[in-house]
Amino acid sequence: MKKSIKKYMILSLLLLLGTLYAVSRALGSDDSILYRGTIIHTHNDGFMTLLVDGQFEASQTSLSTVTEFSLGDDIRILQNNQRIDPVELKRGMYVDIKSSPEIRTSYPAQATALEVVILENQDSPLYMEAEVVDVLDQGQGIISTVHLKGNLQGYGEDTEIYVSVPEGSYYPFGLESSKDLLKSGDRVFVVFTGPIRESYPLQGTSSSIIIVTPATY
Repeated sequence: MKKSIKKYMILSLLLLLGTLYAVSRALGSDDSILYRGTIIHTHNDGFMTLLVDGQFEASQTSLSTVTEFSLGDDIRILQNNQRIDPVELKRGMYVDIKSSPEIRTSYPAQATALEVVILENQDSPLYMEAEVVDVLDQGQGIISTVHLKGNLQGYGEDTEIYVSVPEGSYYPFGLESSKDLLKSGDRVFVVFTGPIRESYPLQGTSSSIIIVTPATY
């Protein structure tokens, strides 16, 4: 039920983007759509894709829309105004993406990146690479709270934090395994939304949380 609500919200947002695209075509403006977010996963098996937690510029909502972008052979990747190879894109990078206007209404959404610009001096969402210490609240296929330990920006390594996984959070457990739920010892990558609450352990809320493996970490 929880995931179904999230999917309906994403599909509604994508329908809105489609309407805005149709209007822009009628007005004769640039067909591309701008998207800004944090790379949470890269995949390259001869055809490279990026999974990014962020927002389309045309969106009228503050909700993030995790989107999978495919990279074509003629993709431009820019860092400090210099072109780099797509394989240099890494998890945690904050990027602007010029996307083709055709957004495929899947979960996550899918689009084609025309250009990726790595943002070096922008305020990006907080993220964390961590190990699951414990799953504190889990039932009926829904994760609510996890206890993590890892490297949190601004707090250092071996930082412990309770992470709330709300209804709007993206959690496809797991991208690289057949596991349905998290368990102690799993490695995860988290993008946070909102402030970190100062307590012991710290407390935060995830925008997205995915399982990763050592080979892709």
